[in-house]
Amino acid sequence: MNGSDHTSKVYEQYWLHLRHQELQRIHFTSAFALIFGVVLTFTIDGTTSTQKQAILLFLAFLSIVGLMLVQRWNFSYIHYREMANKIQEDWKIQDLNIWNREPEIAKKSIIFKVPASSVYISFYAFCFGLCVGLFMLAIEIPLIYSIILPSFIAILLILFFTKMAFEYRHEIREIIYPKLHEK
Repeated sequence: MNGSDHTSKVYEQYWLHLRHQELQRIHFTSAFALIFGVVLTFTIDGTTSTQKQAILLFLAFLSIVGLMLVQRWNFSYIHYREMANKIQEDWKIQDLNIWNREPEIAKKSIIFKVPASSVYISFYAFCFGLCVGLFMLAIEIPLIYSIILPSFIAILLILFFTKMAFEYRHEIREIIYPKLHEK
């Protein structure tokens, strides 16, 4: 096996790992949304206040666990994508460069500019904020506080985890492209 074949295999493996990370995020989030929705539906209808509080705390905890898992998968996704991009750049692989080929509509739309990692983070932060807000209502905290505080917490979670992902992406690029970051 020559160097080109080996690089081709490594490149292929990075793409397979990248796809695996994406599938993990999708499948876990689908299962989470199903469980979250079903449990929340049955909780709101026919439970006592104490049961409702316990279930909402459990769902809030599950949301935080989901947020941390998705963040870990986001980091792996970033790592494999950057490594595949590096191989693609070094070996001048043009045919497979999907990162720079955007449909004409995507270039004009902000929707396509939002990273999927931010969408996943926002979803779990929203679920956490919803659980906290409903919990606060269940323990009879005034409605205004039950809306403002969980919304603020969800926004802070989104900002914190998104910032972590951007910093990680920057660190990976410094490692992969050291000459660009030398002074």
